[in-house]
Amino acid sequence: MTSPRQLALPKTIKDLAQECNKALEECDILYSYYVKMHSTIGKSIKYNNVLHINQTTDETKNRIRAKYWDHALNMTGLPIYMDAKTKQDFQNSLYKDAPPFDEQTIRDTFLTAAVNKDEYMIQGIIRIFKTLCPSKYKTNSAFKVNKKIITSYICEFYRKWQDHPVTRYEAGDTLNDLQRVFYFLDNRVEEYKPDIKPIRNAIDEAARKGEEYKDEYFSIKLFKNGNAHIKFNKLDLLDKVNELIADYYGASLGDGR
Repeated sequence: MTSPRQLALPKTIKDLAQECNKALEECDILYSYYVKMHSTIGKSIKYNNVLHINQTTDETKNRIRAKYWDHALNMTGLPIYMDAKTKQDFQNSLYKDAPPFDEQTIRDTFLTAAVNKDEYMIQGIIRIFKTLCPSKYKTNSAFKVNKKIITSYICEFYRKWQDHPVTRYEAGDTLNDLQRVFYFLDNRVEEYKPDIKPIRNAIDEAARKGEEYKDEYFSIKLFKNGNAHIKFNKLDLLDKVNELIADYYGASLGDGR
C-alpha cells in the first residue's frame, strides 16, 4: 500500500461546501425568527416557552457542519481504510467541535487522512486480532495470525433463555472490520458493505441450525461454552495480513501457518 501525495476531491465537494454554508445561513435566519416569535408571544401569554428548541444556534450549526463532514468523508473513499474505532473517533471529534466546512479545510483535513491511510489500515488490523484474542495478542510486539483462532469475544450463550449461542452485539463492528480487511486485500473494495447486520444474522442463523457459518474468506462456528472458532479460507490473504503486521513491527514472519 502506498500513500498519495495529492488528494483528488470529488467535484461535488465545492457544491457541498456551498450547500453547507447556505444551510448555516438559513439556521441563523430560523433562530432570528424563533427569538422574534417568543418576543411576540411574551406580550400576551405568561408562559412564553411555547416552541422548544433544545440546542443553541452554535450547537445546531456545529451539528450541521459535522453531518457534512461525515458525508464528505464517505465521498473520499477513506473509510475502507478505517476500522470502527477510527471512524467513531473521527465522528466524535466532529460532533464535539466541527471545523469550518470550506474547500481548503476539507482538502487539508482529508489530505492528512489520505497520507495516514496505510497507518489506519494496519492499526485496524492489529486492533481486530487483539480484540478477538486479547490474551494471545496483548503485547505491543509482532504476532502472527494462524489459519484458525479461538475467541471468546464474539459469542454468548445463556442457557436459561437460549437454545443456541449467538453473536454478541458488540462483536458486530469487529466482524464487519474483519470482512473489510479481506475485501480490501482481495481488491474488492466496491463490493464491501459497511453494515454489521448481514454477517451477524448469517452467523446466528447458522448457529441456530447447529451449523458453521462459511463465506469465501472465513468460517465461524459458535459453541455453547462461549467460544467461537474462526478459520481463514483464503490463506494467501492471511499471508498478506501477517506480512503487514510484520512490516509494521519491523519483524520477520517466523514459522509457517
